[in-house]
Amino acid sequence: MKKAMDKLLAVLLTLAMLLGCVAGLAETAEATAQRSKSFRATEEAALRSEASPLGRSEDSPLGEGQLTLADIEAKGATAYAHDGRVTFVDGACTDAPVQSMEDAAAVVNAMIALLGGDAGTRFEPWRSYVDTAGNIYYVFQQMHAGITVPGGAVKVVTDAEGNMLGLVGSLEDNLPDAQEAEGITARQAEALALQYVKDNYQAEAELVEGRTGKVVLPVKPEIDPNDDGVESAERRFAWVVYTNNPGSSVESASDLPYLAHYVTLSGEYLYSLPAVMPGDAAASTGFNAAYVFEFMESVPYTGTVLLSDGTEKEIAVDLMRDTRTGMYYLGNLQRRIAVADCYEFVYNEGHVVLEASRDNTGWDNTCLLSLYNYCRAWDYYKAIGWNGGDGEGTPILVLKDYCNSYHESINNAAYAGMFYGWQLFLSSDINDFSQCLDVLAHEFTHCVTGSIMTYNAYLNDYGAINEAMSDIQGNICEMMNGATEDTT
Repeated sequence: MKKAMDKLLAVLLTLAMLLGCVAGLAETAEATAQRSKSFRATEEAALRSEASPLGRSEDSPLGEGQLTLADIEAKGATAYAHDGRVTFVDGACTDAPVQSMEDAAAVVNAMIALLGGDAGTRFEPWRSYVDTAGNIYYVFQQMHAGITVPGGAVKVVTDAEGNMLGLVGSLEDNLPDAQEAEGITARQAEALALQYVKDNYQAEAELVEGRTGKVVLPVKPEIDPNDDGVESAERRFAWVVYTNNPGSSVESASDLPYLAHYVTLSGEYLYSLPAVMPGDAAASTGFNAAYVFEFMESVPYTGTVLLSDGTEKEIAVDLMRDTRTGMYYLGNLQRRIAVADCYEFVYNEGHVVLEASRDNTGWDNTCLLSLYNYCRAWDYYKAIGWNGGDGEGTPILVLKDYCNSYHESINNAAYAGMFYGWQLFLSSDINDFSQCLDVLAHEFTHCVTGSIMTYNAYLNDYGAINEAMSDIQGNICEMMNGATEDTT
């Protein structure tokens, strides 16, 4: 049973990775270049989803060096397409070994015509993943005038020896003229975003400094609810500006703590989308959150917690003790998970104030349960070789007493992205979510999918699948831990 469930988990992870190749929320080119994550998954099923085999065609319009369908067929591979463009190749596009990002780039460049591109199409290296079987995924993002094109991506997949296994990709067209990449400044775009929040939320927004950047955005002049979506939208250069999300303090609002605002270079405010923190500016400068775990040793803890239904439950989890001072801290050294104060971290420039005790007693009920259940979610993914929330083992900080800048409690549980070298999760003591393994495994999975997917748009189909992945994994985690009596 366990092996079957581990395989199912691996397949679901791969589905998320493959989904991430085809669209979503934009990041700046600078942020794209800074990000590098490891990926582990074990299946290539679903690569052919909703695609049909291609027949032969004429030689590539880009001329010498471009592959044709006949070339791919001669190598024993099969090409699949959507709207006349290759979206998946089952097999090798090359006889040469692909053992580096440079080798993979040569394959991508030779495929540009079949992908639907022209002489001006550019794909740049983004990152690579290695799965537990040693298979390697080389990921490239589409660029235009040096700016990221959301939704444009290609992945080249090889085995451990560098033999190509396949290619999956999408390409965006109808791009604006490169000369249109100038207009209002980043500061002017930020001012428009801040004014939008003030006008629509009756609140002062807090700008996420250093994350404003240009993107190539699909824009329709008017939103038509009857639009079938067949005709592609016009693409324009735009600024994306990130602020906090005032709506996240409302119980019915999105659980994502930031807003991505899109402003055209002519100064037209388009719309905003809820978002997780796009990248980690602090980590890119060398900030290392591991300092919290220095001089710590693991100590066992067994105690009783009170649940919201009035019953008690005994739990056991390893906590931390500072070998210099003898103080105990609510954290787990093996998994590098710690519990700290939300207000101090979020509103005081990443100040980490850990939950502490002089004698390893008197722990807050919500904090203790949050640590206990996030450790169980961590173990659930570790069973298939996924290390921590992002696969990299980045330290995790559970922020207690989730609140806004006015110290008002927020009735939610959430994954907040990566900041100051930590993967952040938010916990509140005005609900009982900390008691629910399925809820915390759901939030943990948001970190997993956010790390796997090339893009992670929290809207429409992508938002729905994102939430579904978290719901499914949360329930499986709860079931495999024997934490539910639900048999469906």
